[in-house]
Amino acid sequence: MNIYNDEPDVIEQQKRELPPDNAVLPYEIPSYSPAVSESKNEGAERGGCARGCMWLTAGVGGCLIVALIGIGLAVILGLTSIGALVGGVSAALGGVTRADVNLSRTLVTSVQPLGVLVTFRTDSMIENIRVGVQQNIGNACGVAASHMATGGVEAGIDLSQITDEDIVYDPLRNVYTITLPAPILTTCRIDTIQQYNRTFTLCPVNWDTVRALADYMALIRLRDDAIAGGALERAAVEGALRLTSLLQNVTDAGIEIVFRDPVPPAPAGEADVIALGASCYPEPPAGWRLDPNTGGWTR
Repeated sequence: MNIYNDEPDVIEQQKRELPPDNAVLPYEIPSYSPAVSESKNEGAERGGCARGCMWLTAGVGGCLIVALIGIGLAVILGLTSIGALVGGVSAALGGVTRADVNLSRTLVTSVQPLGVLVTFRTDSMIENIRVGVQQNIGNACGVAASHMATGGVEAGIDLSQITDEDIVYDPLRNVYTITLPAPILTTCRIDTIQQYNRTFTLCPVNWDTVRALADYMALIRLRDDAIAGGALERAAVEGALRLTSLLQNVTDAGIEIVFRDPVPPAPAGEADVIALGASCYPEPPAGWRLDPNTGGWTR
């Protein structure tokens, strides 16, 4: 019995059980778990981001508080108003400021009761007002006298003529444009008149009548000198300033003042005589007229 007969069989079987040299063994994917140090680093990164966001929020909040304090101080000190701030924010956001529809009516009712707003006054003295009176045929009884007069002129604006149509609101500029009547001479007066340097005559003369004619001539000269001296222009400037100051207590909007064209006075003797400022357009004494050729008064 040969005991070695089985050895080749065993060896051959073991060879068959071994994989061939060029066989591909299955690859096992290794499992991975993060190290403890890596988890700590990730947490640290997240903590840094959170702290940065907190600092950013705190900075924005601080700036907002400072801005609110500045706005509050500006309002308290009168440097601005709540309405102006709201209007500014609305304009910045592209909004259009809207006016209260009743404000125009309020402006009218605030102005109309003022009536005639006198904004200019002047006192003057006029010398050497020479008045000649022609009497009888060939002026045989003609007389003349010189006069000195003192008086004054007042000019202003008749605010009672303002209507709702005279106040126009511009929402884009937030401005009210108010059209006023043209300034006029409201009062012309002669306070005193002195007569001197009379001519001699044997004819009877009513020197009071001569003085009345001088009063008329002095008033006309006083009026014309005031107009030539810019009384109406000064009344317009002062009137616009006063009215603007008054209306700024009613609205925060801007105020623009414009004036209508002046209306020429009605000719003397016509029925359409202006009611306001009538003292500046006097009538000559009844029955008397001034001769344009000689410059003397006749009746």
